[in-house]
Amino acid sequence: MAPKKKSTTCETILNEAQYLFLARGFAGTSVDDICRQAKITKGGFFHHFKTKESLAKQVLEKFCSHSREEMRQAGCCQDVSDPFDRVLALLDGIPSAMFKKNKHRGCLITTFIQELSDSHPEIQSLCLKGLNEWAALLKTDLKLAKEKYIPDSSIDIPSLANHCIAVIEGAQIMAKASADRHVFDESLKHLKQYLTLTFKIKQRRVS
Repeated sequence: MAPKKKSTTCETILNEAQYLFLARGFAGTSVDDICRQAKITKGGFFHHFKTKESLAKQVLEKFCSHSREEMRQAGCCQDVSDPFDRVLALLDGIPSAMFKKNKHRGCLITTFIQELSDSHPEIQSLCLKGLNEWAALLKTDLKLAKEKYIPDSSIDIPSLANHCIAVIEGAQIMAKASADRHVFDESLKHLKQYLTLTFKIKQRRVS
């Protein structure tokens, strides 16, 4: 039973630390803050994590993995045969992954990369890995859509996938700054319209 208790405590620390990092940032969150939030002693904290930075890395890896899986499940559409429609379905599923009860939970990658990219290279590298993994969710179907609809185009698919992620991340910042979910939805709508024009798709209704 002891290993189970250890795992539960570790999970609690990770969850509460993520909440605090999103709310206050890395520098604005102390080990004492995390201990109070998780209802543990400092000894309990350092039993699981050597430093606040090592904790931040694990929180970030968990966040990226969970967000990627949420996006995958939200846009899951094995029964859709057309690759471009699968791209739209994934984009349509992103809002439900990013927002709960119409409230934006925040993006830990955005929070960390803005604050720590110059001072914590390992965290910067993890942020980039997370963004690349998100882009990879789009690359395969974007490539198939290019082969089907615009085979002679010189468009760079990896770059286009990165652009999609850049729009999504930027839209989150705008939505958070304005406290308006509508801003995020409109940005995604513009992105889908852009892709529809780029791939010369006709008779697609972009909502």
